[in-house]
Amino acid sequence: MNFSRSNELVPRNGHTLVVGIPGRISGCANQKELSLEDQVDHGKQVAHEMYDGEIEFRTISTKGKGERLDRPELLEIENWLNSDELDLLIVEDLGRLVRGPAAHRLCGIAVDHGTRVISPNDFIDTNNDNWEDDVLDACKEHLKHNTHTSRRLKHKLMNRFEKYGGATPCPIAGYIKPDNAKSYSDWFKEEDAAVFIREGLQILKRTLNGEAVAKYFNENGFSPGRYCRKDKWDGRMVLRFYRNSILKGFPQRGEKHSIKHHETGRRISVRNPNGPRYREEPHLAFFSPDEIDPVLEAIVEKNAHFKRKKNQNGTDSRHRVPKKRTRAFGQHATCFYCGCHYVWGGNGITDNLMCSNSREWHCWNSVGFNGPKVAQNLLEVTLKTLSSLDGIDAQYQEILQQAQAGGPEKLLARENQLNREEEGIARERDKLKKLIKEMDDIDGDFLSEMLSDLKGREKQLLLDRRALVYARSRQLNLPKSTLELKGILQQHLEDVDIHSHEFGDLIRE
Repeated sequence: MNFSRSNELVPRNGHTLVVGIPGRISGCANQKELSLEDQVDHGKQVAHEMYDGEIEFRTISTKGKGERLDRPELLEIENWLNSDELDLLIVEDLGRLVRGPAAHRLCGIAVDHGTRVISPNDFIDTNNDNWEDDVLDACKEHLKHNTHTSRRLKHKLMNRFEKYGGATPCPIAGYIKPDNAKSYSDWFKEEDAAVFIREGLQILKRTLNGEAVAKYFNENGFSPGRYCRKDKWDGRMVLRFYRNSILKGFPQRGEKHSIKHHETGRRISVRNPNGPRYREEPHLAFFSPDEIDPVLEAIVEKNAHFKRKKNQNGTDSRHRVPKKRTRAFGQHATCFYCGCHYVWGGNGITDNLMCSNSREWHCWNSVGFNGPKVAQNLLEVTLKTLSSLDGIDAQYQEILQQAQAGGPEKLLARENQLNREEEGIARERDKLKKLIKEMDDIDGDFLSEMLSDLKGREKQLLLDRRALVYARSRQLNLPKSTLELKGILQQHLEDVDIHSHEFGDLIRE
């Protein structure tokens, strides 16, 4: 592309033309760093074609995804433009700068500060009156290219998986993937690992505790696998391992998919609402579904009350709350300015807390504080407030009456309701059996759906009966008045150690 010299380039410093040339590659396997040099050379060639005098080149060559908006080089380029030193910014195409509307913003900053932007591959020159339309059209094309490529790759890889078991991932512990393996048919089990994996399931069945299995694996030298980030097992790793359906001979693909986080441009992995696709590979099975599924269901049932509740839109009700257990106020105090959580070790002092964003040099308005001192002050304020807390006697008596209202009569009514539901399920099962006998060409999908619905209702009925048994055996032991309640709470607060995890949990609540 030949750019017009009608608007003659004049260095703003009076002697040397200052030209910025950013270059970027995504860093994929097939890309080479030589491409960065090509981009810079292309920019220099365009600059020499447009100006015959002395030129100072400022270059940036980086690796990073084009949609990412938190790349540090973008801030550096913006600083170039705001410095009022740059005469010309040459980028091979706007996608090398950034993919998306953010490129339009950077071009606008350049124009505001008197810097001319040239993109030869996109035929863009901000000296033209219609440069904004050209930039937006280019941004649209770059985004379409990303979206189209993503869809094409996802469809191609899923098709290969379903067709012949291709597009295989890195193997987990207990499996060997030969170097020339093209599909799951080429994989095979590591027979030496079978004894550990089977014994681990027995321990999990007895204890329903992943940490117990992790201890067994670590003590007996069973490795998490060459592709695992850790060299020792922990409870979460164990549960994640046994939930992998490949242990039953059913490798899967598509359990998660990536979505774009528009604030940063990052692609993050989330659970696929449509669920994964499975492929049957019996030679890879360590267990049958009947052996392992009841154990996994028991673990889910045991841990159900620990699960965070969902909002009405299905999102985590405690979004951005860390799961790690810490002392007060680590990872649950938040910065008033940027909203990020506080972490221990502020300014090299172990008992001080600081904003995690400030630690990364992204927040300049936060204040550090001494954690134990704030915890002690907060405890004193809480104890003082308890002594003057009034006006809750009537509310507490109402709550007490509601808790005691669920007496034997209500439990009996609940039992009768469960009995009626059980009888209804039995009648529907008999009707279904009669329907199967009378019809020769019954639809298999319809039959499967009916049986699945009945099994789901029977399972819920079993859970409701267990809850009823627990409710009958439970004895309510509640304080008789708010005065007694205050005394219990005050004693608990005075006994708890401000340096303990328990105090951190209490303050968080």
